Amino acid sequence: MAQVSSDIEQRIRELKPSHRAGKSKSVRRGVGSAVAIAALTLGGVLALVSSPAQAVTTTLRVCSHNGTDYYNILGDNAANLRAKLNSADNFGPTGTYGDYSFNFFDLGDDLTQQKLEDGGCNVYFSGYESDGSYTQAELDALADWVAASPTHQVVAGCDGSSNDPVCDRLGFTVTTDSDSYGFVADLEVNPINCDRTITFEDRINMAGGVGGYFSGSAVTADNTVAIHETGGVADPSKPIIIYTGSYFLTSDINMIQDGGTEVTISPGPGVSTINDRVIMNAFSGLADVASGLALCSSAAPTTTTLATTTTLATTTTLETTTTAVETTTTVADTSTTVATSTTTEAETTTTEGQNTSTTQAGNLGANDDNNPDNDEVDEGTLVRTGSEPRAGIAVGFALLVLGAGLVVVRRRALA
Repeated sequence: MAQVSSDIEQRIRELKPSHRAGKSKSVRRGVGSAVAIAALTLGGVLALVSSPAQAVTTTLRVCSHNGTDYYNILGDNAANLRAKLNSADNFGPTGTYGDYSFNFFDLGDDLTQQKLEDGGCNVYFSGYESDGSYTQAELDALADWVAASPTHQVVAGCDGSSNDPVCDRLGFTVTTDSDSYGFVADLEVNPINCDRTITFEDRINMAGGVGGYFSGSAVTADNTVAIHETGGVADPSKPIIIYTGSYFLTSDINMIQDGGTEVTISPGPGVSTINDRVIMNAFSGLADVASGLALCSSAAPTTTTLATTTTLATTTTLETTTTAVETTTTVADTSTTVATSTTTEAETTTTEGQNTSTTQAGNLGANDDNNPDNDEVDEGTLVRTGSEPRAGIAVGFALLVLGAGLVVVRRRALA
């Protein structure tokens, strides 16, 4: 009997390390499963939270005083401009220049601030109008309407000293010059180049028969968005398009409409010429401001590739580490099987050994820099909390894929 007891005690001593290792590896298996479930759950939550709400197209009204006259918004020379503004390729839910739609409204004669308010105008459009088209009271009413809200926008063509009523009211003087071309100005945010597709070598065609540029104390480097050429070279002293934050002013209306000596904007809804891009970008930028957004919010180019790539690289590291943990788990299961095959008295003692091992395994979550299991859990935490804010959707779905992959790896390791 003493010999049997001694044999049992020896057997228990041999089994205890195996059970501790088995229990420790079992805990690792639980950690791996928990990481997989957490990745799936967090990935789903991030994907849902980061998904944008269904966008609603913003409709803006473009108004003109005597709308069908003098290149105004409902005139014949604005037909191609209206076609481009109404094109779903240019504006709308899938439009290049922003999720906007436009309608056009004739305010009639006798312009007042109240008419502009009652008409629901967002953008006021003045084409090729003579100075005599407005009374001083009407020009003051337009200025008061603009001053009443930072979202009110004006587009005005000013083709010379006799056809520049809006520009003259603001202190921008038009000086006649050669009727040739100009260049986009180098500004950090330029309303005629929101999408950054116009280069400094691209020519903006004037082609109105008579060219001109702005001068006067109101002209600044910050509000000059396009400049005339002198001898084929961009001349910053000769602005041809001005944007003040409320007023978009051109020194030749033919830059943004038909009727010039050469083609400036193309026929129909398409965007193919430099001038097409100038006016589409301009309306995109003005629509942003009219909607309470920052200038060029809709058409500005964006990039998120780098953030997504970084997240996927981190995910690969976690998957490799977890695979090693699950492979070790198979050994733990084998050790447990040996323990079960002993006598009843040995099983009772083994349970005590398991309890001891459980206590030791419970320390796996402690902050021990020398514990490899801590590194595995920390890497998982890094992935869940290290996603880039601008790549929320990509991170969410990357974590979903990671979680599914961990589950598959675990099943294969246990098979």
